[in-house]
Amino acid sequence: MAKEKLRLKPAPGRTVPLEDGSPWPTKPNGRDKTPAPVELSVASSLYWRRRIRSGDVIDLDADAALRAEKAEAQQGADAKKGGK
Repeated sequence: MAKEKLRLKPAPGRTVPLEDGSPWPTKPNGRDKTPAPVELSVASSLYWRRRIRSGDVIDLDADAALRAEKAEAQQGADAKKGGK
């Protein structure tokens, strides 16, 4: 059985090690070339679910789904206002 994949990135201001203890990969960002964390795709595990729950990392798929749900609800509310 294949494990579910999670798309993650560290929350702003957080330093999160990978499950094996190695540092989170980074890439140069912008003109000043400060390191920025990259987005990772990892297998769902207790370690990552705990990091998500504590706010150390952001689940990008869940975040995108939540934004889409909020936008849909807003469109429904706007449609109701226009219909009255």
